[in-house]
Amino acid sequence: MLRPGEEFSVAFANMQKSRVDAVIIQPSLLRKGIAELALKHRLPSFSQARQFAASGGLMSYGPSFAELLRETAVYVDKDSERQQACGPSGSRSQPNLIW
Repeated sequence: MLRPGEEFSVAFANMQKSRVDAVIIQPSLLRKGIAELALKHRLPSFSQARQFAASGGLMSYGPSFAELLRETAVYVDKDSERQQACGPSGSRSQPNLIW
């Protein structure tokens, strides 16, 4: 775990010295050079963010946000078609929502 104020290069050197098995890079920590530090210190590393692997990291494992957006658009389109079929007032009964 990186401590507040600790430099990434120092942290990676300490991990190499401690012989850690692998490093998980949080998506919020993705900065230029993190993948390069992992390679320099020969530490297997992965992240949830796809751009980590694209910048030279070993691998990423997580959802494809582009695919999620495409799937969301399909559901929005289907809902829009359903609303158009019901008319503007919505001939189907709508549940009463209380907020």
